[in-house]
Amino acid sequence: MKHLLSCLLIMFGLIQQIVSAQNRPPLAEVFDVNEMTFNGKVKRFFSFSEFEKYFGTSDSIHLLVDVQPCSYIFENDDATKDLKDKYLYKDGSRFENSGDKVAVDVFRFTEEITSDIKTLNSIDLQNCAN
Repeated sequence: MKHLLSCLLIMFGLIQQIVSAQNRPPLAEVFDVNEMTFNGKVKRFFSFSEFEKYFGTSDSIHLLVDVQPCSYIFENDDATKDLKDKYLYKDGSRFENSGDKVAVDVFRFTEEITSDIKTLNSIDLQNCAN
């Protein structure tokens, strides 16, 4: 009898969870930035030689100390920035460069990406105004 009562309580708890889950709105889709690739070749972080291999020579270069962005991808542990770090611009996209490291900061798509919710023509991974 005690075992039957325990089973009934467990089943009742499971039924409550199922009903509760059905009444909740669906979860928002999540985009894992660690899984994305750019042009099917590189992830968000890659080497300078990969930049040259897959994107070619940058269209222009600006030192970060001149641009003074709101945040840095390659910030030092003490919150300082290397004076030689720069933005590399290519085909409307912007990449942060520190030594041999490169990271996508803003990526401009060559074609719009459209869903039921939104149309994208670029993605800003820092998401702040400069």
